[in-house]
Amino acid sequence: MSTATQYVWYGSFGSNLCSERFRCYLQGGRVAGMSVSQPGCRDTTVSFRVPPTPDCPTTSMVVPHRLFFAQVSPWWDNGGVAFLDVSSVEEDAEWFSHLRLWRTTLEQYNDIFAQENGLDPNDDDAFQRFTAQEVIDLASSRSGSHRIRDSWYGYCHGLGFAREGEPILTFTLPPAELRAIRTGAAYDAVNPPSQGYHDVIRRGLVELGIDRADADAYLKSRHVLASP
Repeated sequence: MSTATQYVWYGSFGSNLCSERFRCYLQGGRVAGMSVSQPGCRDTTVSFRVPPTPDCPTTSMVVPHRLFFAQVSPWWDNGGVAFLDVSSVEEDAEWFSHLRLWRTTLEQYNDIFAQENGLDPNDDDAFQRFTAQEVIDLASSRSGSHRIRDSWYGYCHGLGFAREGEPILTFTLPPAELRAIRTGAAYDAVNPPSQGYHDVIRRGLVELGIDRADADAYLKSRHVLASP
C-alpha cells in the first residue's frame, strides 16, 4: 500500500487569491475586512512566503468560467462573495477568470474545504472527506462532487492537473444553483462585494503581477452580473 503524500492544487478565485488571507486557512487568524477568525488546518505548514517571492512562488491559471458576486456574507460586511460559474464555458475571453493555485496536501485541502463551509476542520465526521482516488477522478473527468449540502462552497470541481498525479480543485456553488442565478431564476442573490472584500481580492491579483488599475477593472466589471 502506497504511503506517498497526495498533493492537490487549490484553485482560488476570491479572497484566497491573497496570500495573507489564504494563510489564515492554514495557520488561523484573519485579515483586515474579515469579521471572523479561521481556526486553521491541523497541519499548519505554509509552503510559500507572504507575499510570495521569486524563489518561493505560487502559480496561477486563467479558466474559461465567469466570476461573479452574490449572496450576503456576514464575514465580509454583508457584501456579496465570489463564485466561479463552472456550469458553463465562456467563449469570450473578456469573461475568463484568474485563479491562483496553492499546493497543499490532501489533508490540508480537506481542512480548508471544511473551514470555507463553516465547519470544524478538526472534526473528521463533519463531512465525507475526499480521498486520493476521488480527487484524481474529479480532475481527470473535470467533474464535481456536491459534498456539503446547503452551503455556498460545498461543491468541489476538478480542473485538470497541475502536474502528474496532482489535481487542481476549486469549490463553488453547485451547477444548478449557478445556472439559477445566471438565468435570473435567483437573480436577487446577486450582490456586489464590500470594499474590504474587493480590496483583499485585488491584493491577490496584484501579487500575481496584474496592474492595480487592471485588477480593479476586472473586479468591478463583475460587480454586476452581465447577461449569460
